[in-house]
Amino acid sequence: MLARISVTLSVVAAVALLFASDAIIWHVLPRGFERTLYDGALAFYLGFPLSLLALAFAIGSLFKNGKSTFRVGICTWSAAELLAFGFVYLYAAFSA
Repeated sequence: MLARISVTLSVVAAVALLFASDAIIWHVLPRGFERTLYDGALAFYLGFPLSLLALAFAIGSLFKNGKSTFRVGICTWSAAELLAFGFVYLYAAFSA
């Protein structure tokens, strides 16, 4: 159960990471006048806590149900997603 919750939160956080990366770094998706740092920050501040929750649920599932390839993979994916949010934050903080 915890692993399913972790996967769901991780997917939603990955979509938020995609939009935050586009608004802050790539500028690929055409959004007209709405292309501001505010939209990227909104996606960032939505996705970052979700990725933290996904990592917490993945670690909880790993300790509660034991090690399996799926649970270790979800834990690794959630940690990598959290590192990606850190990279986007550092890029936004030091590129201005």
